[in-house]
Amino acid sequence: MKSKLFKKLAVVSAVVVAMTMCLTGCGSGASSDAGGQELLAKVKESGKLTVTMNTGNEPWTFVDGDDYDGFAIALVKGYCESMEIELEVQPMEFESMIPAVNEGTVDMVCTNLSRTVPRSQNVMFTDSIGVDYGVAVINKGTFTKLEELNSSDVTLTTESGTVHEEVGKSTFPDATMSTVDSTPNALQAVKSGKADAFLTNLQIAKEMVAKDDTIEIMEENVFTDPMAFAVNSSYLSSSFLNSFNVYLENIKADGTFAKMWNEYLGNDWYPDATQVSL
Repeated sequence: MKSKLFKKLAVVSAVVVAMTMCLTGCGSGASSDAGGQELLAKVKESGKLTVTMNTGNEPWTFVDGDDYDGFAIALVKGYCESMEIELEVQPMEFESMIPAVNEGTVDMVCTNLSRTVPRSQNVMFTDSIGVDYGVAVINKGTFTKLEELNSSDVTLTTESGTVHEEVGKSTFPDATMSTVDSTPNALQAVKSGKADAFLTNLQIAKEMVAKDDTIEIMEENVFTDPMAFAVNSSYLSSSFLNSFNVYLENIKADGTFAKMWNEYLGNDWYPDATQVSL
């Protein structure tokens, strides 16, 4: 007989759709329309695209020496090159990024942002940049099954404002959720014993485990996570969104996207279920 946990796992998609607006980190939606200027025109006129990302998020977004790198950054760099414009990166904590794009502080959220219905009320999403899976990272040998995390004796952690926070609360209601401001700090909470498990994306977890043999990824996925970039939900962003999506479609069709995916994530990319067949 299936456990209560797996009944909960079956409805995780519905939970993600029903997430509260606090997950987006903002209140009533896009609050800026870049002074009435259309975003694409603004970017072309200034010759610069300003994006925000969260660091310590390898392989999606991270700092490499004096440079910003990662699959998400490589994608947006390619777009800027095709537009012959500069890229400016303003790193922020995750929960500050959607408010920043709504306020017009930045033009785009450039990270592995979970594409959810509640968030779509505040931002417009680009086409898919890939699908990942939510997983639990633990100290080796501490747990064997996901259902063991659903206990009052267990403390879970994750980056504040991410989809993992709400999915974790719903999937493991008996556990305590204690969020932190970054992915590296969430991992440190587990290693120091302040938390029992860290909820994150599979690709991020793989990078962590490859560098630290004291931790492991639990075998079962917690949920499936479709991801995209995001811009202000104002109609003034529509032309820019169309331009960026054409870029994504082209690099998926000519093999550039698959090559970049393999370089950063280390496995083959195939169009996912959210994509139109090429």
